[in-house]
Amino acid sequence: MAPALKPLRAFHNIEEWANRHRAGTEAEFAADQKMIEQINKENNKFRAWILSKTRQTPKRIEYLVVVQFGPDGERNMPQQGEPARLRVVFADNTATRSWDCRRIENPVALTSFKTDSAEKLATYHVTVHIADSHDGIHPLIDTTPASRTTPESPAAAAKSNDAHSDLASSSHDVSGISDCSPVAFLQKGDAGKLALTVANAVHVNFWMTASEATKNAELDALEHFCGRHKGNVSERQEKAFEYFVLLRNPDFYGVPVAVS
Repeated sequence: MAPALKPLRAFHNIEEWANRHRAGTEAEFAADQKMIEQINKENNKFRAWILSKTRQTPKRIEYLVVVQFGPDGERNMPQQGEPARLRVVFADNTATRSWDCRRIENPVALTSFKTDSAEKLATYHVTVHIADSHDGIHPLIDTTPASRTTPESPAAAAKSNDAHSDLASSSHDVSGISDCSPVAFLQKGDAGKLALTVANAVHVNFWMTASEATKNAELDALEHFCGRHKGNVSERQEKAFEYFVLLRNPDFYGVPVAVS
């Protein structure tokens, strides 16, 4: 039998092993929290498109919002499962309140058009309570006849009637707009493609918070794992558990194995 390899690090007992892993989890969370606080201070803005309302009740409105990656990619954007809030920043530098948002998979209608720009878009589900809603929010895809496609503040509404095309029309023809090089296209049923351009975009800003869900799950799993070796188990089973966890030579080497 080959000699046992000596581990680079061994633990004296289960408690030491658990304490080190617990401290590592908490240190990782603290580092994430510090990084998120720094990102929030940067007040990064991203180009975005408010595609449509997905649901409306007497108490809230839900929107589908597509956001383009920033200069650093998606590093400063909320990922799936990470809590965050989003606000819309208008051309006149006014802004909405911050609304709850969560990142979701990009819609098939968007990903079906494989372009370099389309690969750099993230989709968010945004929930707006009626009390915090904003009159300047106009989705690109709307069923109302008077829908407008460029969200804007009420103060700037009168000045922008001639500045943007109504891309929510059936043709979605943007050839006459000089600053509308498509960032991506969205398949809109049988009506053809809806171009996502600079002309019909807004800017959004995220406020992120460090999620304690992962940290708490890891700590709960650690407590559960460390407690499994206690209870109705034989001494030999407990020693085997300690061997795999502590990385120390088991004390039961040399103990004869009972043959039933």
